[in-house]
Amino acid sequence: MKISVNLNRIPLSYNIKDDFEKARLYLLKHNVDITFTFKDVSVKGYVSYWNGSRWLLSQTQNLVQLDPSADMDMFVFDQAEWANPKGSKFPLKPNTPNGNCFPMLGKPFINIGRFTSPDWQQIAHEIMHGIVEI
Repeated sequence: MKISVNLNRIPLSYNIKDDFEKARLYLLKHNVDITFTFKDVSVKGYVSYWNGSRWLLSQTQNLVQLDPSADMDMFVFDQAEWANPKGSKFPLKPNTPNGNCFPMLGKPFINIGRFTSPDWQQIAHEIMHGIVEI
């Protein structure tokens, strides 16, 4: 399975690729073999909204180039950077639930917000949602 990962201005200090490797090894134990392709992006426009239980970043799938050869596309952003999105009715809190997966153009698209804690479980969790979508 190929997953295209768009890293949106993720600080090097986050060591995010280490978390992706931990998620890959975890899923491999469950017979899911994943190859990640990483791309650095700089998305500044977004729409955030509250769906009654969690914050979602909508429209990000239209702001990054989807990889037609990938089984899933991901958008990883620094949640601290977007703590108070301009124009949002409600501020995005740094410790708000920070992942969602939804179908886009016939395949899963995943948003993951990263604050400061290791996030490999969140990565694996959202990928599992994507596997269910597939």
